[in-house]
Amino acid sequence: MQTTLRVAFAAFFVLCGCKHSPAAAPPAQSWIDRSNLNAQVLLDVQARFFPEGGARLGIAGIDDRIIDLTPGHHEREREALQKALAQLEQWRSVEQDPLVAQDLGHPRRGGAAPGA
Repeated sequence: MQTTLRVAFAAFFVLCGCKHSPAAAPPAQSWIDRSNLNAQVLLDVQARFFPEGGARLGIAGIDDRIIDLTPGHHEREREALQKALAQLEQWRSVEQDPLVAQDLGHPRRGGAAPGA
């Protein structure tokens, strides 16, 4: 009984000490990186029309800008958002990765792509 216990402990410690990692796959753009690029479309719109909020989110290079309140700013912002959403919808319609497609889901649907 003691011999069996010793062998079991020895095997356990050998396996725990084994720190081999599987061979690394060649670096590929992960779905998270691709999803982040998609999110950047809306962040760019926010940075353009509300740079103070964008700076708080960590968008670089906009610290010297201020909010645009010139006449017609609501219309310009709405148009920019519509273009960004149309671009994201187009990308979602052809996206093959279900995780990226889910992130491209319509915001009013809770981010879930239809049928997901």
